[in-house]
Amino acid sequence: MARSGGGSSGSIWAIVLLGIAFLTSLVFAILFYTKIEVAEQQAQSASVELDRYVRPSERSGNDVIRGMLQNQSKSVVGELMEVNSQLKGFIGLAETPIEGIDGRMKSLEVKALIPEIERLRAEEQSAKELQNELNKKYETATRRASEAETAKNQVENEYRNSVNKLKGQLAKLEKDYDAFQKKADSEQKSIASQLAKVRDQAKDEKAKFNSLEGQLKSEIEVYKQRIARLESQHSGRVSQEANIDPSTLVDGKIASILVEQNAVYIDLGQSSHVIPGMTFEIYDPKIGVVKDNEGNYRGKATIEVINVFETTSVARVVRIPDNEQIFTGDLIANLIYDPELKFKFFVYGEFDLDKIGQLSVTDRRRVENMILKWGGMLVSDAKQQGDNPKLTYDVDFLILGQEPEFPQAPAEDEVDPTAIERHAKAMKRYEAYFGLVKQAKELSIPILNQNRFLSMVGYYKR
Repeated sequence: MARSGGGSSGSIWAIVLLGIAFLTSLVFAILFYTKIEVAEQQAQSASVELDRYVRPSERSGNDVIRGMLQNQSKSVVGELMEVNSQLKGFIGLAETPIEGIDGRMKSLEVKALIPEIERLRAEEQSAKELQNELNKKYETATRRASEAETAKNQVENEYRNSVNKLKGQLAKLEKDYDAFQKKADSEQKSIASQLAKVRDQAKDEKAKFNSLEGQLKSEIEVYKQRIARLESQHSGRVSQEANIDPSTLVDGKIASILVEQNAVYIDLGQSSHVIPGMTFEIYDPKIGVVKDNEGNYRGKATIEVINVFETTSVARVVRIPDNEQIFTGDLIANLIYDPELKFKFFVYGEFDLDKIGQLSVTDRRRVENMILKWGGMLVSDAKQQGDNPKLTYDVDFLILGQEPEFPQAPAEDEVDPTAIERHAKAMKRYEAYFGLVKQAKELSIPILNQNRFLSMVGYYKR
């Protein structure tokens, strides 16, 4: 029974608690419903008030409003008021109502603000571009001015350096000049002292010179007398061809004979101006230098110098007939050579030294070379080989080449100009040749043809 009473008490408490909870919920539901109704009324009033500022269609279809709604820092009205204030400030009519602004724009003939703004922006862009271009030019000018300033500074620095360098050089030159001036003064004093000594010495030398001059003058007079005698003797030899001909003058003698070597020693050497290659004719001392039956001065033998010493020379025998002999003391002679004199030769014409039957100018040059080589002098040059050669009184010998034949005149009907020219040239050579012969006879100059000349110099065919 006791358990049965306890169970009933619990159920009652549960019912009581459930009833309390229901009553509490009911009270809260009434209160909540009352507040919802008040809120709906307020929301309705707010919606009506909001429609007065912005309608639902404007809120949902206007991107500008939606953009303003996204800005949490300001309300839409605040944003619009700020934009309106900025617009009025932009057009300079902040206190003017919209109708006044519209009238003002019409009076300015501005139909739409945005195109005007775009035009102004375009002008602004052009102005900016112009400004940028001017800025670039300004920067370029500034850079050039800077470069010019740098160049000017560099030139100024170089100028200052050059000036300083020149000042240094000038100072050095002044220093060197002072040193040179001191040295010059010192040297001038020394030179003046030396000059005084030289003058004194010159006076002494002049006195000695005057004494020596008198002595030399007396000696010169003696030599003049000797020269006059020698010239008289030489003139006699040249002019008196019939008695004493220069071609007959003996040059030396055979000193000894080298039989085994077919050579001889002669008494002429370096002191007598003998050279290797020179030839001499050998003559019998009992007869002397005379012409043979043919009128030539050919000796009994011919020798050629091969080795020269101070006072003697060795010569080999290059020609000797079977019936002739060479003896110690035999005379030797060469027309060109003379130990004391230099004979002058005039050579003219064409020669055939080796007798091959062909005349040539080359052989004439060989004759000239022999004369020069053996101590003679030539007075005939290329000009003297022309059509009008001239002899002078100081020529010792005239050497003539082959005597030209008298040229035959061309036939009367000859019309070949070359034949006429050849005859004219041959006639001029003929006249020149015999013109020289005439001049030589008038001046008493000995004339030697090729054979006589070669025999007198001991020429032989090598």
